Amino acid sequence: MSSTLTQAPATTPKFSPDAKFVSYLRNHNLYVHPTSGGSETALTNTTPDTLLNGEVDWVYLEELDVRSNYFWSPDSKSIAYLQADEAKSPAIPHHRLDPHTRYHR
Repeated sequence: MSSTLTQAPATTPKFSPDAKFVSYLRNHNLYVHPTSGGSETALTNTTPDTLLNGEVDWVYLEELDVRSNYFWSPDSKSIAYLQADEAKSPAIPHHRLDPHTRYHR
């Protein structure tokens, strides 16, 4: 799960229940990587910054203490994830958040 200078860092890593894969988020997309080596596989491939795949927005972090919205199946064969589109949520500056974070009114 290495990232280069040209890639954004991977966040929210989770091992599959059988420990054969690690999943993570990068640039609002969900990836898996075999723990034995090899290449990562993108499970999602969306480009708008407002489309979150398995990610949480500020409300989950701040109010519910939830760090991710994706989960491995018990048999390690599938990942369920929530896709949220924040396109209609205005970006409102907040002193504790990144200025580009969408903060709902």
